[in-house]
Amino acid sequence: MSADQIAEFQAGVTAVLRMWSPFRAAVDNQWGGIESHAKANDLRSSIFENFDLSQTKQRMDPTDLEDDLVIYLEEEFSIGLEDGSEKQVAAIICELYDSCAKGDISLARSMVERALKIQPAAKVVVQAGGEMEDSDDDDDDGMECEESSALPAIGTSVVSQDAATYAAGSLFGPDPLAMGTSSANPAVPSRQLGAPREMEAVPEVDEDGFAAVTKPNRRSRRENKGERPGVNC
Repeated sequence: MSADQIAEFQAGVTAVLRMWSPFRAAVDNQWGGIESHAKANDLRSSIFENFDLSQTKQRMDPTDLEDDLVIYLEEEFSIGLEDGSEKQVAAIICELYDSCAKGDISLARSMVERALKIQPAAKVVVQAGGEMEDSDDDDDDGMECEESSALPAIGTSVVSQDAATYAAGSLFGPDPLAMGTSSANPAVPSRQLGAPREMEAVPEVDEDGFAAVTKPNRRSRRENKGERPGVNC
């Protein structure tokens, strides 16, 4: 697989993630903490690794990718997806992989074109009362599609940015941690997409024999179905 095909696929994935409204809202509002930007970029890197066009291997099944996206956003950003948008995101990523592997980069470039036309200030902010307000209109499927004459801060035009440069940029603008504007607390590494969960700590028991009450771990849909968690490539 050529380097150009890999770059086009990664640019397409970058565009799809940038247009995913719930994901963008989570990062804009730092629902993943001060490491939200880093966690977003980690998710993209994990997708790149699990859809590696430079290696001969079977790509991830869309259903598995759906589950992993849901789990990642739930664990790292405390989001419970209810709009089903993860299905569309997973389907497009898998379609991007298949088309780029065959040398067809038209879909990847189409995704980049759409992402570049989105309003640059399209942030989802949480108002008092818990309601979300979007600065532009979204599709019901959770993917941005409204076109605007203004170009986003992530790029200027498709012509001035090649695929590799576009895919290498931070998903949602400068990372506050990298700019030194957030606290100096060390970032906790986020869980890799599809990685097994950490072992739950053993609760401490006081002298009266009572254990502290802790919040139970969430379980993935595949774990509930009895399947082994993880990514099969």
